[in-house]
Amino acid sequence: MKFLRNRLDSIHHHFEKGGKWEKFYFAYEAFATFLFVPNSVSGEKGVQIRDAVDLKRLMATVVISMVPCLLFGIWNVGDQHFLAIGNSAATFGDRILIGTIQVLPIVIVSYSVGLGIEFVFATIRRHPVNEGFLVTGMLIPLVMPPDIPLWQVAMATAFSVVIAKEAFGGTGMNILNVALTARAFLYFAYPTDISGDVWTYVGGEQLVEGFSGATPLSIGAAAVSSGANVVESLNEFGAGWADDIFSFSNMFSVSCRAVLEKPQP
Repeated sequence: MKFLRNRLDSIHHHFEKGGKWEKFYFAYEAFATFLFVPNSVSGEKGVQIRDAVDLKRLMATVVISMVPCLLFGIWNVGDQHFLAIGNSAATFGDRILIGTIQVLPIVIVSYSVGLGIEFVFATIRRHPVNEGFLVTGMLIPLVMPPDIPLWQVAMATAFSVVIAKEAFGGTGMNILNVALTARAFLYFAYPTDISGDVWTYVGGEQLVEGFSGATPLSIGAAAVSSGANVVESLNEFGAGWADDIFSFSNMFSVSCRAVLEKPQP
């Protein structure tokens, strides 16, 4: 980190007023202050604050808190994929791999397009880069289908950043949620790619036509034929759903509720 700090300090003068890269100062400032806490301090008058936490550090904390959501989404994309094609033998790693292949490009496109637009506006308007997109760049992939075309992600991100954020003045002044604006844009522009059967990644595989298995009635009939306890057989059958789901007390309470809640003529 010391090498990086020294490198940034060695080129800092090129971005200051009168330097050859003066117009790119705020782009440089965004990278420098993201990597290191700025050395600016409070003025001599007014409230004095001694704290290393600024808006960039706060937004980074929010991004870290969203990482578990992203990781679950990656696993879920893979899990739903293998359930849809009837492959129950897929390992945890297989599910993560499929999810990563589908989700990671969406994250990369979202951040690349959004931050690129942020840097362009910061350079033209001569103001610091807004840190809010650090969070928005991850929220956009979280509200997109896993099989969404990447060019649509780029269009939606560009539209939402420009219209829902920069048009109002940037972070803190927008009245619309940027990530949901991106989703709304795709919903009205390309409805067939954002709604319907698009939330399960199939990947060209053959979907299962259905699932079949024993019903509680057949389990009960088999228990009577073999002389086994019907309630115990039903509970063994429903153990994967809930403990004692077919117990006498549960079935009795359901029957009583059905009778009590039956509408009176």
